Amino acid sequence: MNKDVLFIHGGGDVGYEADLKLVTSLQTELGASYKVHCPKMPSDEALPDFGWPQRIGKEMDTVDGDIILAGHSLGANADLQPTKKACLLRGEFVAHVRWYKSSYYFPDFSVDWHWAK
Repeated sequence: MNKDVLFIHGGGDVGYEADLKLVTSLQTELGASYKVHCPKMPSDEALPDFGWPQRIGKEMDTVDGDIILAGHSLGANADLQPTKKACLLRGEFVAHVRWYKSSYYFPDFSVDWHWAK
């Protein structure tokens, strides 16, 4: 049985396309026992945070069993947000999180770093 990795790409107009190389490399390094999923995040300005939290929740719902979250930049920050999904989170790996409490574009994705000390 494959272990599922949900990778959330970085933001911006080319975030998905730019991170596909990273996703391919991650899949290669992890090998056949892992399945790396990288859905293209929406850009719906009518939804809170452009619909990213809803899409991440939907993607987590499709996984049967344990899940490992991974992300880059804005995607890493989105992964840090609390989730109430029933799946068991086995790990969380983030790269280059720079979204602070005063974040203008994604205020719900702000990170309070007091727990990291």
